Amino acid sequence: MLFDLKYVISAEPSMSGYIALISAGVYPIEMPLEVLSKHEELDVKLKYIFSDFENKAGWNASDFFDILENKWKLAGMSEAIKEAQSKCLK
Repeated sequence: MLFDLKYVISAEPSMSGYIALISAGVYPIEMPLEVLSKHEELDVKLKYIFSDFENKAGWNASDFFDILENKWKLAGMSEAIKEAQSKCLK
């Protein structure tokens, strides 16, 4: 999947380095929940940063980021998101 790098924010002074915020787009909540419910965990790997996807121009992610992979357990995720959504819609 491709994600859009939205913001890079400095984490100083509380932490060193930066925080990168990415987006996979905006979808009705049922779509990502259906996809994620088929998996026990979500494994995210950052490999490449495109400045121009059509021409495959860009950089290796390791040139800019020290943490290139993260995993999240998805048990109970659908229920938690639905509960949070119901609180927001009140």
